[in-house]
Amino acid sequence: MVHSSTSLRDKNLALLAATADIFRLNQPWDKVKSGMSDARIREFYQFIAALWPIDTDYRALLPVPDASLRALYLGEYEPELMLQNVFRFSLYADQIILINPFDNPNLIAERFNPVLNPGEWRLQTLRLVYHLRLLAPWVAAGLVVLVPDPGDFDRSLREKTWALAANRFAETGLSDEDVEASSMRERTINTFYLSPPEYIARMARETNPGITDQEVNQLLAYVEKRRKEDPLLPNQTLDNMPGQMTAHRMGTNLETGLFLCQTMGAFPYTNVRFRWNEILRSGDELGPNAQVWSPLTRAFGDLDFKFLNNVTLGLSVFFAKTMGDCGEPH
Repeated sequence: MVHSSTSLRDKNLALLAATADIFRLNQPWDKVKSGMSDARIREFYQFIAALWPIDTDYRALLPVPDASLRALYLGEYEPELMLQNVFRFSLYADQIILINPFDNPNLIAERFNPVLNPGEWRLQTLRLVYHLRLLAPWVAAGLVVLVPDPGDFDRSLREKTWALAANRFAETGLSDEDVEASSMRERTINTFYLSPPEYIARMARETNPGITDQEVNQLLAYVEKRRKEDPLLPNQTLDNMPGQMTAHRMGTNLETGLFLCQTMGAFPYTNVRFRWNEILRSGDELGPNAQVWSPLTRAFGDLDFKFLNNVTLGLSVFFAKTMGDCGEPH
């Protein structure tokens, strides 16, 4: 059990250690994926509930403004985007701040709660564990810091920021280009590989009446291979799982992000065009650091950097020092 009085650093390290222990991250990823049982999912979310009780004094845990240059990432949280949008930015910021990417069971109704219904969280938890596995060496080194969403512990603040965000969004909205650029589109397409073989075969024959049985079998073999090789897709097809809970995250809304930036002395940045426009339009709402660094970060983000293209995500030295040798992410 983790005490609510522990520091944010302690909570971050405890999360990494628990994730490694529960899901046996010292194994190759295909073993982790095949071993993601309901019991392990339930144990993981029970740990999250104990780590972040609803009476947590989150303000006492947040970093305070100091000489450190901190950047709050308010972009897409897909694991495959971490290298380009998070790890690279540690080259010119002392710390990258991320909002905790997991759902807190203390705030979820029983019908959808992962402690009570772990089977419905298989797909989401697989992505989350993979995400935390990538982040682990950077968190262990203190380069990435996971902070809670203030709204998880302050309902009044959440309602106010939601209302402000809704009013702003009603004026700006999303363009078709914004939707097309989202990584969620590709993620949705990839769920095709979770379709039952019978469905894929039927759709193949309906869309291509001349297809042969051999070609159908080749397609089914390719889909099965693709599903097994994708680190973010479970081995089972959807007909062998209950309905799945999924979430597409961007940290938090702009209003909560600005509140956190002012509290921690950070500047916001993102990989999403409409969110960049929100940040740059914020003007006087940004703190002094953010007014300088957010436009500069936008300029950096528009450049094509090559210097980390071939760098491994492992950093196993940091990982081993903090958690024991859990192996290098694949």
